[in-house]
Amino acid sequence: MIATDLLSKAGQRCTLVLEDGTGPPGPPPPKNSKLGGISMSKIIGTANSSFKGNEGTQITGTILHVTDPIDPKRGQGESADHFFLSAAKLAALDFTPAVGQDVTVFYNRYGKVATIKLNDDVLDLG
Repeated sequence: MIATDLLSKAGQRCTLVLEDGTGPPGPPPPKNSKLGGISMSKIIGTANSSFKGNEGTQITGTILHVTDPIDPKRGQGESADHFFLSAAKLAALDFTPAVGQDVTVFYNRYGKVATIKLNDDVLDLG
């Protein structure tokens, strides 16, 4: 089964799932967009975080600092990013994020981190 990101004629992102891998490949997602996409990253730092949410409840989790290789067509080196994973999202992982791990970051359609997986756990379809 192959999933392909597509942009509809109305400009909305959708995913086409093909059972046998045939069919139109569709345009690739925009290079600067993480909406509904993935990113291969290396964890370079972690920081525990705790704050009060909008409703006054205490939210705890971890901020992960990561690097991503810059597309050679755009430049060289690596770019840095960081994101927050709540304690609930961390508990749902089958590993504990640590400095030095290579991970794949999965983003939802709103550009927020949905989950992360160790690269050893990711199946390479290419």
